[in-house]
Amino acid sequence: MKTLEGSQLQILCLPLDQELLLQDRP
Repeated sequence: MKTLEGSQLQILCLPLDQELLLQDRP
């Protein structure tokens, strides 16, 4: 179960990181 939760968190974090990178760029 822990592995499943970890994978879901990673999947959710990936798009969030991408959005943050785009926002950081002018």
